[in-house]
Amino acid sequence: MDFFFYRDAQNTPNVPRVVTLGAFDGVHLGHQKLLARLNELALRYPDAKRTLITFEPLPHEFFLGDKAPGRIMSLKEKLIFLKAHNAVDEVIILPFTHAVREWTPTQFIQHFLVETLGVKGIVVGDDFRFGIKATGSYQDLLEASRIYPFEVIKEDYYYIGDTRISSTLIRSALAESNFNQAALYLGRPYTMISRVVYGNQLARTLGTATINLPLKRFKPLFTGVYNVYATLCKTGEKLNGVANIGYRPTVNGIKPNLEVHLHDINRNLYGADVSVQFLSKIRDERRFESLEALKAQILADAQVSKDYFNLLK
Repeated sequence: MDFFFYRDAQNTPNVPRVVTLGAFDGVHLGHQKLLARLNELALRYPDAKRTLITFEPLPHEFFLGDKAPGRIMSLKEKLIFLKAHNAVDEVIILPFTHAVREWTPTQFIQHFLVETLGVKGIVVGDDFRFGIKATGSYQDLLEASRIYPFEVIKEDYYYIGDTRISSTLIRSALAESNFNQAALYLGRPYTMISRVVYGNQLARTLGTATINLPLKRFKPLFTGVYNVYATLCKTGEKLNGVANIGYRPTVNGIKPNLEVHLHDINRNLYGADVSVQFLSKIRDERRFESLEALKAQILADAQVSKDYFNLLK
């Protein structure tokens, strides 16, 4: 699977494409329905690349800034998922800038989709909007398809019972640490993926080895201490652990961070990509008055987690 940040038409490979567009935050069951329809469409255009167009930042992040809700999935996690499932041949990341924001629906269709991307077919969801002030809609695409040689398909929402699956619904489930509900809507367990880096080595001074997984721009949808599975992406080895996700108030942390203590494992994992699956919540994140109090709580959390996994004391 190829991916690149769109800059201009000159730097975009000149190939025919069938495309779907959107934020695809979480790539949940509704998104997967769109991707399945894209794959069906691609059968009619065997020379066309199956292409997903997404945005960076996401449009709601551009408009809301720091008040925007956190992402279900980072860009890296999105790309990893799409590649692992052979969902598309190509991902084009469209930087959401002031200039892009000002594109009219006609500019978006004619310049970007037709002239630059050479679209043969487009799959969109029920609520897809585009162009300045979100004035473009499925109807505009349909009318344009009578002028330009492309096909337009509108896919319905995905429902479980009477519940329409959406990224907003999943964010709400995760905010409540309801991982079973989130997994139902995602079609898979909720995970975060990051690369192990050197931290401040504080955990080692407290007598416990912890892997440090920075979240970078990722704004966590939940904080606290959790039972987790940590899977080494390279080998698939699954390890039990207890994770703290949040801002580490006791040591005056500023950026969100994910730390995982692996039970009865003490090995050098620096540089390894790790997928963390959240299972259940142990407690909220809180500030402790001293490092000694923090140490005692870390040991207590580890024991609670070992009991959860039925490990020997």
